[in-house]
Amino acid sequence: MIRHNLGNLRYPANPYLVLADMLLATLFAFILYALVLTFQANEKEVIIRQQQDSVEQVARQVFGPQAVRLDKSGPGRESRQVYQNLDNVSFILKRDAASEKFIFVNDTLFTARSARLTAGGREALGKMVRILDALGAGQYVKLVIEGYSVRSESSQPLQKNRDRELQTLSTERANAVLNQLVFAHNIPAERVLAAGSGWHNALPYHDALDRHNDRVNRRVQIEVRFSSRDLDRQRATLEP
Repeated sequence: MIRHNLGNLRYPANPYLVLADMLLATLFAFILYALVLTFQANEKEVIIRQQQDSVEQVARQVFGPQAVRLDKSGPGRESRQVYQNLDNVSFILKRDAASEKFIFVNDTLFTARSARLTAGGREALGKMVRILDALGAGQYVKLVIEGYSVRSESSQPLQKNRDRELQTLSTERANAVLNQLVFAHNIPAERVLAAGSGWHNALPYHDALDRHNDRVNRRVQIEVRFSSRDLDRQRATLEP
């Protein structure tokens, strides 16, 4: 008499079920990874926003509340109201996703046709360094300096020569700021970049008494780029 032990028989796994299990496991891993990335991105955004708030708070303490204006219009958008009535404003703080720009206006750093920092300009840069020192962020940021000029600062009649002259002037202004930060305030040279942008990219400002907006656009922008390579060390620089 033949007996069949069906309980010991093993049937081959359904390949479609195996493939479905693999796909589900991969999908779960991908979702988990995406959640981790989203959490880290949100945490980084919160930290940078706190740093930006601290920059604004300390800047108003150092320069005075009326000397600082905040531009929160966002990348690619300009708010004209921010750039009106700038007579007593030393600089504008413009926020981007991972940086803060100090836009020095109103002859704060340079006079017309000059790339030599004024005494007030050297003082203003010293105050900006004090702001960074107060945050404890000096070793966690990169400074990107952009110098500008205006058309009326050129004596050249030909457009090509005028562009070259104004480009040179704007570059010399950016380099003057770089040298002041590096040699007078010991900012590491490898953390500072400088470039001139000529007379282009004027601010959206209008003043009937200053048709070419010379006092505003004869400016220097210093972008403070926050690094997010080490969130724990960044968090330690923030005030509780």
